[in-house]
Amino acid sequence: MMRTVLPALAQAVVLNSSIDGGTFGNLKEQLQCMSAAVVEAYNVLPNLNLLIPTLMDKGTKFSSTTLSMVPGIPIKPMLAKITNGIPEVLKLFQNKAFTCEYKYDGQRAQIHRLADGSFHIFSRNGDETTSRFPDLVNIIKESCTPASVTFILDAEVVAVDRKNYCKLMSFQELSTRERGSKDSSIAVDTIKVDICIFVFDIMFANGKQLLGFPFRQRRKYLKDLFGDEKLGYFEYAREITVSALLFAYSNADQCWLLGYFALEPIGLLGWAVLPCLRHCWAVVVLALLGFSVCYLLVCFAGLLFVVALEAQHRSSTGTEFFYWPCSCLFWAAFGY
Repeated sequence: MMRTVLPALAQAVVLNSSIDGGTFGNLKEQLQCMSAAVVEAYNVLPNLNLLIPTLMDKGTKFSSTTLSMVPGIPIKPMLAKITNGIPEVLKLFQNKAFTCEYKYDGQRAQIHRLADGSFHIFSRNGDETTSRFPDLVNIIKESCTPASVTFILDAEVVAVDRKNYCKLMSFQELSTRERGSKDSSIAVDTIKVDICIFVFDIMFANGKQLLGFPFRQRRKYLKDLFGDEKLGYFEYAREITVSALLFAYSNADQCWLLGYFALEPIGLLGWAVLPCLRHCWAVVVLALLGFSVCYLLVCFAGLLFVVALEAQHRSSTGTEFFYWPCSCLFWAAFGY
């Protein structure tokens, strides 16, 4: 419904202003800009009781930065986009660094701390679930530093077996927890399924809206406010950041960038499995040895592939090329 309501509100403001001023120049452009601003403002502060009065007061001077997020009002989540394959991803992220995060089998949680010290937890649909997670509130209270007065966190709540080396459990296990009610929360001593909070973003802190900051800077801000992890209770989401240096090559060089993405699942598999294994050191060592052997074999095959490309390019152009030295640096930099 909001897909039609919000643009309609924006159009009403623009048309009313145009009628009063007697000007209709660039009307289409004004309508598009105002609609985009209203939709963006609603995503940050999805409350019509606050949005509409401000929109009517500002008129055509309204912008997406007029309103700021407010702790206690859940923010609309950003939705993922489906791609057709790795080449499309390479095109979208060309000359940009990007981060790949571990996908946890849990429940999304948007955690708000208000100025009065109270905590509110919201699902991805904006429903309040604070009464269901009193232990989550306790964990956050113990984890945050005195400097974190107000904040909005994006996190995943995952069921965990702390008696079995903090093994991560499935969403089905998490769903067996009591749900509580709007007026009363479940008792902490009756909880049978423990949880671990994996935090991956901070969007608001101490009166400052952080969505306009780079993700790397927000991650640093997050760790400054919360400090060290506590295994099985409070942890930062596992991630791998790919440097923008990889995407500084021409389209002809993307063939061995594809080779990197083909090889990296070997490393990603170990990276994804290790949090589940936790303290099973014997199994971890054996798994790492197996992954390392496979990785070295595939790297050797990749080097042969790059040498073949080098030879093919020389034979077709008669010139020296960059593949061979680049490939050595590339595989050395990403070897384990």
